[in-house]
Amino acid sequence: MPLDSVADIESVSEPAAQNSAESAIGTPLLPYGSAVGYTTSSEAHEFLRRLVSSAYGTITGHVEIGTTYKQNPIYMHCLGRCPSKLDSSMNAPVRRPSIEDVPAARGVHELLINALHHAREPLTLAALLLFARRQVEAVRAGVPEAQALWSTRAAWLLPITNPDGYDFNSELLVKGRHSEARQRKNRHVVGSKTCGAGKETSMGVDINRNYLQFFDRGDPRYDTDSDWKEDCGEVYRGERAFSEAETRAIRDFLEARFEIG
Repeated sequence: MPLDSVADIESVSEPAAQNSAESAIGTPLLPYGSAVGYTTSSEAHEFLRRLVSSAYGTITGHVEIGTTYKQNPIYMHCLGRCPSKLDSSMNAPVRRPSIEDVPAARGVHELLINALHHAREPLTLAALLLFARRQVEAVRAGVPEAQALWSTRAAWLLPITNPDGYDFNSELLVKGRHSEARQRKNRHVVGSKTCGAGKETSMGVDINRNYLQFFDRGDPRYDTDSDWKEDCGEVYRGERAFSEAETRAIRDFLEARFEIG
């Protein structure tokens, strides 16, 4: 059975996932988080770590790939045929992997799945967690396609691309201040400027606009000239491409893994 798309990958675990609301591991497929049902950062990472301990090698651990403006760690988890040891030495600033670590040389196809570039989109995190859980359950249930798939592939899971913004919103949700949990961008204050009274969630950089792609002209489908250049705008791109800790961490990790450029 060829598996060439996200839909194909998800289809291999449907029977196992639909059998019950409770998994074979003995907990709900997704936890009810303390942020009005959504998982906080710590709860999400703990959920994935519990999969590690129950997955018999399906998920082999996580690595810190960087830290944010607020000094929060940025964690990447690995699903499938992952390196036998995950540690900070995999990050590009520390060392460049040898040829044995390059996916093509190992015969392993690798992909990156991320969530929460924008802090107020928690359903992206829920989708990533559910995807990981379904794949682990399918492998444990002995679904042949799932076992074949994850013996030759590795998915790098970045559940919280924007830890600072997401933690800001989560803390407000936990306190019941739902209407204030509107942070979209990260929490990087550019220079000494603030966005004025009552506009605290307008500060920061839109991580999704901070990559090199479209940086010099914005995304013509969505961005107005003022929004992506104005630091209090919803889609403010930042001072330069990869100015933000989050995008640099992703860039460096991918360059180390895939020999980009």
